[in-house]
Amino acid sequence: MWRRGHQDQARPIGALPRFILDHHLFECSEVEPSTVPLEARLAAARALAYATKDLGLPSVQIRWFRPAEPGEPVYFRKAGGVPHGVVRGDRPAEIGVQASLPPITVADVVLHEAFHVRQFLDGRDADSDECQEEATTYSDRLARAGVSKTIGDSATAAARTRGAS
Repeated sequence: MWRRGHQDQARPIGALPRFILDHHLFECSEVEPSTVPLEARLAAARALAYATKDLGLPSVQIRWFRPAEPGEPVYFRKAGGVPHGVVRGDRPAEIGVQASLPPITVADVVLHEAFHVRQFLDGRDADSDECQEEATTYSDRLARAGVSKTIGDSATAAARTRGAS
């Protein structure tokens, strides 16, 4: 993590602020899908369809979240910052996606998190470093192959077409 210094130069965060960030629990609230941009919802659905076929997944549901406001119901808590995506061990057939992400990032996140769904269903600890690395390798491979960009671009085009109708 980087932040701006007094001379507007990037510098690493020190050990104490990093410790605080890593140990602070960030709360996130679920949001209604209708509040998420159409192109993001389409990208999530298309990425999930791809991963479902590729990984042999059962029915998986996309849920959307954002940082919680004080007093809001909490969908999940996470140390270290608000993640782009999440699969909870107590709900392995759900993929949570941050609602403010652009379509290509949504596709990357859903592909990564779908791999975690497969890991949970296989009885593995998807939160382990090894499983995180495997999920990252999977989504990175698909991104390099252009899958995420194709999904994001097609979702954006479809949303524009629907908006023009």
